[in-house]
Amino acid sequence: PYILEDFYPYEFQVNPQPDSYVELIKTGDAFALSGFVRYQVNNFFQTTERLPEVSWNVVRTPLFNWPIFYEATTSAGWYRLAQPFGTFFNPGMNPDYSAFRFDTFHQLSYPNTYFGFLSIVPRVGFRTTYYSRTGIVTEADPALGIPFGSVIYEPAGTRYVFNAGIEASFKLSHIYEGVQAHWLGLDGLLHVIQPYADYAWVSTPNISPGNILQFDRFLPSTYLSPIEFPEFTAIDSIAHLSVLRLGVQNKFLTRRDNATWSWLTIDTFLDVNFKNPYELTYYSNLQAQIRFNPVPWLYFTEYAQIPTFEKQNFWEFNTAMVWTVTPSINLTLLHSYLNHNPLEPRTNSLFLQTFFRINSNWGFSILESYDQTTGRLGVQQYQIHRDLSSWVGTLGFYENNNGGGKTTYGLQLILTLKAIPKYGFPVNLSPGL
Repeated sequence: PYILEDFYPYEFQVNPQPDSYVELIKTGDAFALSGFVRYQVNNFFQTTERLPEVSWNVVRTPLFNWPIFYEATTSAGWYRLAQPFGTFFNPGMNPDYSAFRFDTFHQLSYPNTYFGFLSIVPRVGFRTTYYSRTGIVTEADPALGIPFGSVIYEPAGTRYVFNAGIEASFKLSHIYEGVQAHWLGLDGLLHVIQPYADYAWVSTPNISPGNILQFDRFLPSTYLSPIEFPEFTAIDSIAHLSVLRLGVQNKFLTRRDNATWSWLTIDTFLDVNFKNPYELTYYSNLQAQIRFNPVPWLYFTEYAQIPTFEKQNFWEFNTAMVWTVTPSINLTLLHSYLNHNPLEPRTNSLFLQTFFRINSNWGFSILESYDQTTGRLGVQQYQIHRDLSSWVGTLGFYENNNGGGKTTYGLQLILTLKAIPKYGFPVNLSPGL
């Protein structure tokens, strides 16, 4: 269970419990039919088994010849939450539980433009979910005096949920033809401003989430969760909700090679939580998603959150820069900062990865990770790469200091098939990226 953490720390950070599954998908013009099987291959990982799950999805599409659009998703399967085996990985002995579930969601929307500029899209939908058995699950929590987990099964039940909402937006634009800057890739500039609002309401289910076996459950995150169906996928955690999302998107477009180029995009928004069981505050943080791509060989991204009306909220900044300095030198720089979040520890870390192409056959790469909070250089990795025609061979050395007082050293030998470079033996050259 520690191979991923010890030898591939970046894959472990992105996904510490990787899935093992098989999926078949058949797509059409407006639908997708899929079969999905997931089994607990590694009994030291918690796994939501789907043995199997069949789903049918219809994207938003016109209904007959009416100006009304229809979308739907339906799934059915046998589900089992398989806990890790043994007291070492599951000290609270939280129990497994399972049930058959049939879920179907249908929604109608009526997009229209008013006064020649104002786009309004009302929507209404309903969801029906059948469970072959319901139940109350209590997870172990020694701090609350609950040393062991338990599950109490209850009879089958059918949950009904209704939802409604409305989106509104409009666009303003201005052309700055005189903006010319070759070194920034600017040949004229079109600024598009799009204020938007999205209100979502979900009725109180006739069966509360506390009485439903949680398979597709809500997992807390620093990111704001979707407020619309079907984007919100925590089917078993659905509760009464009333949320207004307000935002403004700014786009700066320029000309590039006889086409339109997205030069800079800034999307800022926040939620007003009239009733939101997944958030603790009335106002969310102000979110900002920024992408700056002045030229093809350089781009920046930023995902930031700052407190607004709720001063006890947390701060978060995730910054990335990818720069092709020359055709032979690539540089990736990441910075992650998180503070005052009750669910996650304080984070202030830097990540650097470079690749140097020596010639057509040889290359060299460096990877460094630095934790500014502790002043610890966590991972150092140095690799030399050789092009072997259909393969790429890599020989590397790494040093990993995880802060536990011990440092791990290792040698790497990696063979990567060039036809499918994301799947090497044993892993790809850039795990977690």
